[in-house]
Amino acid sequence: MARPSKYSAEFRSDAVTLWRASDGRRTFRDVAADLNVNPETLRTWVRDADDRPASAAAPQDTEA
Repeated sequence: MARPSKYSAEFRSDAVTLWRASDGRRTFRDVAADLNVNPETLRTWVRDADDRPASAAAPQDTEA
């Protein structure tokens, strides 16, 4: 059985948002150091977020 993540989904989402907000001015290593996470972990979170369909990333209200 896989070990549960020590990082919440909100933390991961915020980390991805922070890296994207750097707009290429900072490396994965720089942002990861600020968050005290492994750079490869951050890179994986960003890659996973890019692979998710838009509907899964941002739920929308379907009521008319």
